[in-house]
Amino acid sequence: MLSGNILATKEEWEQTYWIDSTTEPIFQRKNFSESLVNNHNVLFPKQRIGSRVYVPCCGKTRDMIYLADMKHEVIGVEYAKTAIEEFHRDNSLTYTTSDVEGGAFVLYCTNEKNIKIYQGDVFSMTTEICGQFDGAFDRGGYNSTYPSRRNAYCSVVRSLLKTGGRILLETRQLGRPVACGPPFSMTMEDIANDFTHFDVSALKTYEDEHGVIYTSILRLKA
Repeated sequence: MLSGNILATKEEWEQTYWIDSTTEPIFQRKNFSESLVNNHNVLFPKQRIGSRVYVPCCGKTRDMIYLADMKHEVIGVEYAKTAIEEFHRDNSLTYTTSDVEGGAFVLYCTNEKNIKIYQGDVFSMTTEICGQFDGAFDRGGYNSTYPSRRNAYCSVVRSLLKTGGRILLETRQLGRPVACGPPFSMTMEDIANDFTHFDVSALKTYEDEHGVIYTSILRLKA
């Protein structure tokens, strides 16, 4: 069990950031991600519509709306039930639910848009459950993964991508000790060391009040 400002369990994460919080989580944005909008064609250089997109640790990000409106099939995974329900409520969307894989996941199917969100553990996701993807957009999933589990996280994402698939990855290098999180501080060196099956290219680097933000494109090696 970890203490201090490090959350010990997924349940504690949901309770702290989604249930008890009286404000929006610090990682929540009202607008679409500039990284995604500006690099949509980099993520999908050939099939720019109709691709299957994986959004791990999606929370209630509106980026799923953007991807669906760009005519993609959007598949998110999120542990916090509260976040998924708020995503639909905040965007005036309705949904149906069904149990998947013996109850390991609950699948939320959005009625108005081509969006499906699996409520459950991102580390338990397999191609047998959700199939494979042309690309993935990760803004915060990798950044929120405990260092001891990052290799497992990267392996899951890699297994879900088709040959030649790409990840558009947004990460932060925070002005605080690496052990403090989530989210945890990440560098470009961390990305290269963890995503060993990918060619990693930096697209943009800039700073805000919290630290340095890196936008990268990762190409799955043959």
